Amino acid sequence: MFLQWKSQAVEEKVEIGCEVLDMNPRGNEQASAFHREGYWENLLVIVLCQNNIRNQAHMNRVVTHELIHTFDHCRAHVDWFTNVRHLACSEIRAANLSGDCSLVNEIFRLRFGLKQHHQLAPEQPQQGFLARFLADDQKCQLMLLKTLQTNPYVKLLLDAMKRSGCAVNRERHFSCEDCNGNVSGGFDASVSQIVLCQNNIRNQAHMNRVVTHELIHTFDHCRAHVDWFTNVRHLACSEIRAANLSGDCSLVNEIFRLRFGLKQHHQTCVRDRAILSILAVRNVSKEVAEKAVDEVFESCFNDHEPFGRIPHNKTYAKYAHRDFQNRHRYYSNI
Repeated sequence: MFLQWKSQAVEEKVEIGCEVLDMNPRGNEQASAFHREGYWENLLVIVLCQNNIRNQAHMNRVVTHELIHTFDHCRAHVDWFTNVRHLACSEIRAANLSGDCSLVNEIFRLRFGLKQHHQLAPEQPQQGFLARFLADDQKCQLMLLKTLQTNPYVKLLLDAMKRSGCAVNRERHFSCEDCNGNVSGGFDASVSQIVLCQNNIRNQAHMNRVVTHELIHTFDHCRAHVDWFTNVRHLACSEIRAANLSGDCSLVNEIFRLRFGLKQHHQTCVRDRAILSILAVRNVSKEVAEKAVDEVFESCFNDHEPFGRIPHNKTYAKYAHRDFQNRHRYYSNI
């Protein structure tokens, strides 16, 4: 067990009360419950937000979830406020054991699958009782770490960067910052750093797409002489590649945007996304952006490095990563 057990039993009292939630300490109006310190030593208070708990089944899940945290607090030395791994461990246990991820609940969230779905974290998990204590920067860093460790698109790009002599360091090459507008991230070529907009990245899936998109720009910066600031055609080419290879134009994403078709829809999506990206980062007219994209579209759309194919989903990305790792290997029958 990751948490360290207490050497002896400690008598603690738990108080449960119902209140109308105006705004919890982290500004979340949708919270169902949270903890706070009691009025005397060894008292834990679970506050149930009576204006947000919808029915008896919801109450059952909320109380179970919060009591699991309370049990962890009772039995282990949990550093809730400064050690995010302790918090993560208790949140995993609460989500796993409370019924939060039951098949019925996931169907109501319109999120369900077959293989290991219970282990997959929801894209927009319900707030646990201490999630409000995580600052945006901490959430951003946690999601980034998970992306770098588990996402097949990103793992391939990191391997390709390393093989090209441009190894990526998380502390050096990524920065979580607050951004203006609706921008989710960007690649700052002047300092070779990816900026992740912690106030605009909504969930883990969004983080995966943003990091993949920006790493494609980083890969292009590593392998080619890209004039990011004065040659709009160079920028257009990299934006086409990023939209094409990052999953931005996957069928699922396009359905959520209510944009889908049959004939060459992927190409249309890539073109549109590339134009929007240029307009977001450069002060040029839409006509200039469209002209630049159209001039380089065919060659850049067909440049699939380092994937070797268009990875339409994670399965394709895993196959592409496997093939990339096997490049330059020679086999012989012995």
